[in-house]
Parts: sequence; C-alpha cells; structure tokens
Amino acid sequence: MYYAQDEPSPQALRFKLRDNTDHVTGVEGLTPIMQWMKPGEDFAAGAGAVVERSGGWYEYTPDSGELDTLGEAIFQATATGVDMWEEKVWITALGFLGAANPAGVSLALSCPDRVEFGQKLLFGLRITNPLTGAVATPAAPPQYRIYEGGITAVPPFATGYMVQLDSPTVTGAFAELLDITVAEGFTLGKTYLITVDVGIGGKLVGSTASFRVDAIETILHHKRMQDISTGVQQFYDESGSDVIVTVTPSEVSGTIELIAS
Repeated sequence: MYYAQDEPSPQALRFKLRDNTDHVTGVEGLTPIMQWMKPGEDFAAGAGAVVERSGGWYEYTPDSGELDTLGEAIFQATATGVDMWEEKVWITALGFLGAANPAGVSLALSCPDRVEFGQKLLFGLRITNPLTGAVATPAAPPQYRIYEGGITAVPPFATGYMVQLDSPTVTGAFAELLDITVAEGFTLGKTYLITVDVGIGGKLVGSTASFRVDAIETILHHKRMQDISTGVQQFYDESGSDVIVTVTPSEVSGTIELIAS
C-alpha cells in the first residue's frame, strides 16, 4: 500500500488480528497497540485513530505527522492472544488514487486522434477531483500549446487559451476550436501534440493529447475533386459546387490515394 502526501485525507489501513493458536480466527473486542516506523527512524507509538469493524477486522488512520517523510514505512498492530500484524507502506509526494497531481484534481482532455485536412479540430477539457468526483474551475482559463511532430525541444507553433463552456451552468468544462489549414500552419500527413496547463490552488497541472492531419476521405470517396494544371488539387463538398480546401503537390506528398468508384 502507499500514502500520498498530496491527498486531502489519509486512507485507513485495514488489518485483521488472528488468534495466535489457529492463526485463522479473527478476534474481536481488542485494543490494538499501534506502532509506526517512518523511514530512517525507530518504531514509535501510533498517533492515529483505531476503529474496530467486525470479524476481527480493524482500521487504522495514520496521523499527518506519520506521513511527513518520503520512503518506505512499517506499520504494526499487536494485542494479547493474537498474531502481530505488520505491513510495509510507501509514502509518496504525489498519488494516483486519491489525488492525481499536486492540485488534487484530474484533467480529462478529449481530442480526436485524427482530423481531416481543411476541417476544424474540437478538443475539450473537464477538471474534476478524483476523490469526490466534484468538478472545479481554475482562476484563469487553461492554456494550450501545439507542437509539430517529433520529440525534439522546439517551441510550439501555436498557443492560446481554452474557452469555458456554458458558465455558470457547467463547471470546469473548457473547449477550443481550431482551423486545420495551411494558413494556420498545419500540414497534411503530420502528427501534432497538444499540451494543456491549468493553474489550481497555486499548483500547475497538465495533460497532453495528439492528433494526425489526414486527407479528406469522405470527399475522396465521393470523388469531389478537380485537378488543376499546376498540380494544385481542390476538394469540393458533396454538392460539387463549393471548394472546401485547396492543397499543393508538396502538401499531398503522396499521402492522398484516389479511390475509384
């Protein structure tokens, strides 16, 4: 088991005190003697609270002072006529069950894994507390950054702030709508990374998602395309009258495959 220092309240350790004759039967009505050894220290009397359940089961909730040192700690419970219960626990700075990050919130970033070139990309964010399920709203809108392919240390080519949805009816929900066009710096066939940062409670929390810019398959399937003598290709809507997007040979780069009907 582990404890995370960023959790709003410690979880209770559950243990069973078994009869020291058959080593199976749980013994009720005991007052366990609690011992707690923090990393680098000797055993000391537990300062937390003990609660008896049933069938020889008990719960111990550590005091905050018992969780102030990172590393492996040991918990013991003893009583007359029963086997000693001992368990190792890890004390960490950040948890993933109680609080997913330093601010005690979880970011659910939703983004399609692919988007059609010339269309719009919609991505959204919901901020919740994973312990309580409650939603939260930061003091400032979440900031997003978009990086183009690869994993090298390059600056983002696009940044901005997400828009809060339906406030005050909906809490902790944000979204952003981007034009996936050449004018906005996007290229057909490339993969992009979105990072989102949110400041809550004086802490910075982040999440990531990625998407790929692909050809307009629905348009290709309907053969709404016209070749230009220069090699530029124009993609039309299903009516065949309105141009949706124009791409050059370098942007196509062999990634578009015409599908014959």
